[in-house]
Amino acid sequence: MAMFRDYDPARDHAAVRRIWRETGWIPAGKEAVMEREIQCGRTMVAEINGEAECMVNNLPGVIRYLDEDLSFVGVGAVGTSRIARKQGLAKRLTALA
Repeated sequence: MAMFRDYDPARDHAAVRRIWRETGWIPAGKEAVMEREIQCGRTMVAEINGEAECMVNNLPGVIRYLDEDLSFVGVGAVGTSRIARKQGLAKRLTALA
């Protein structure tokens, strides 16, 4: 059973990098892109057997509508490792985040 929790850089960095590589989001050597996105928002992970296997990153923003600024949060990234796919983790974690 998966446990959902906030991303912990010291604990989850390598696992999230692995997930991003498995999904093809970043080639080796381009991890700085991942770092910037994670630092700009809130990231949550689904942990299986002590390892992050699914991640969701939300990014804050502002939309200007007429004379008013409206805050929003958008989903910036969702990734699931190969071993955690087809379990509904991405859907459940995204809804929670």
